[in-house]
Amino acid sequence: MEPITFELFDGYKDDKGVVHKAVVMRRLTMKDQLLLLNDIKVKELVSSGKSVESTNRVERNVALIELQKFNLILFGLLIESIGEVQKQELQSRLVLERLSVRDINLITLKHQDASIRLIPLDIVERVVKEIVSDDETRSLIFEGISNNLGE
Repeated sequence: MEPITFELFDGYKDDKGVVHKAVVMRRLTMKDQLLLLNDIKVKELVSSGKSVESTNRVERNVALIELQKFNLILFGLLIESIGEVQKQELQSRLVLERLSVRDINLITLKHQDASIRLIPLDIVERVVKEIVSDDETRSLIFEGISNNLGE
């Protein structure tokens, strides 16, 4: 599988003042999914029962923070390098936690875009129809997918 490559907006500034922006990220595999399911931190996040769909603003905000924590764990597995900073250094120096929110959001979007492209569109549509009950939200999701795929 071909890696996902892109540039961060702000990047990571190392101890020498060098800003690293070029990201090389591999695609999610079944092995990664199994590792995530067995990760104690991920188990805690899943068992917390918090949902970004909650009508309670505080619960929703807490769930969003938990989702960001999950994303940091996931991206720690998938990102091979940011500029000259390699995978082992990324994990040992907690580089991902120092990235700006917009850089983390960009990584999230790039990962989601690559994941959607790997799954056949009819399966994505079926899953969205099962999960999302609101017709307006569903149509916005389908519109976003179509725009993303250039259809």
